[in-house]
Amino acid sequence: ALELVIRNRLARAQFAAGEHDAALATLDNATDADAFAAIFSELKGDVLLAKGDRDGAREAYLAAREQSQQGRSGILELKLSDLGVGEDA
Repeated sequence: ALELVIRNRLARAQFAAGEHDAALATLDNATDADAFAAIFSELKGDVLLAKGDRDGAREAYLAAREQSQQGRSGILELKLSDLGVGEDA
């Protein structure tokens, strides 16, 4: 679990530094990320959106919504709404 926390923080730091490809690689190379799957998918959506990949971001956000064990996240729903995705998608 500690490795996943570190991987999450590293990817967020890379994203904040504008290192989008590095952040995506950090997220994509995560193994056994079940507990962090929704967090990683949402962050991946943020990175893809920053890169201008709206379709990829939409897919990642939808995956995060599906993987979330805590129910629907208000922030995640706003991100999906900004991309034109309704709650019924």
